[in-house]
Amino acid sequence: EFTEVIDQTQTAVAGMRRILTVLALDIEPVPPAPGTAVALPAGALSVGVDDVTFTYRPRLSDTAASGPALSDVTFHVPAGQSVALVGATGSGKTTLGKLFARFADPDTGTVRVGGVDLRSGDDVDLRRRLLIVSQEPFLFDETIRSNVAFAAPEREPAAVDEVVERLSLGAWVSSLSEGLDTRVGERGDSLSAGERQLVALLRAGLVDPD
Repeated sequence: EFTEVIDQTQTAVAGMRRILTVLALDIEPVPPAPGTAVALPAGALSVGVDDVTFTYRPRLSDTAASGPALSDVTFHVPAGQSVALVGATGSGKTTLGKLFARFADPDTGTVRVGGVDLRSGDDVDLRRRLLIVSQEPFLFDETIRSNVAFAAPEREPAAVDEVVERLSLGAWVSSLSEGLDTRVGERGDSLSAGERQLVALLRAGLVDPD
């Protein structure tokens, strides 16, 4: 019984240290909203960063300070243009995505969407018009059609078929045992990793973000 108490105590102490770390860092879940939000322009949106530097806040357990994830980055992507950011692990690709979604603000510099500084923009409008396709999308134990329609339930069922053709995925859908009515299994385990990403891309196409 004594050794069991010791084990439980050690687990409790470890949990308490984690809680105190979170409380000590006092991190807000998202950056604060502006007093008066500036509306994003209608239509397709450009994106850009001007002299952006961003450093992640260190954990209390870190013994050495980490360098910036982004340092003096500047580029502009016009509305409607497709751009691939390619780089090694830790080069800041995911960090840029977080800044464009305003999950964080840069230490210095400006992040703009549609020409609007995100510090003064409307976060709700931004996240309604911007979409992130993650590398590991979550799929429900339903059909492919249901998983795609989940992104925009207000759209007509025929819209899913239109997106398949628009993204040139008709051949892939036809190769499936039951087409769009193929069940994906729990968390999409009946599909390959690449096929799960195709379902996520169909979701993005159905939403058709700006």
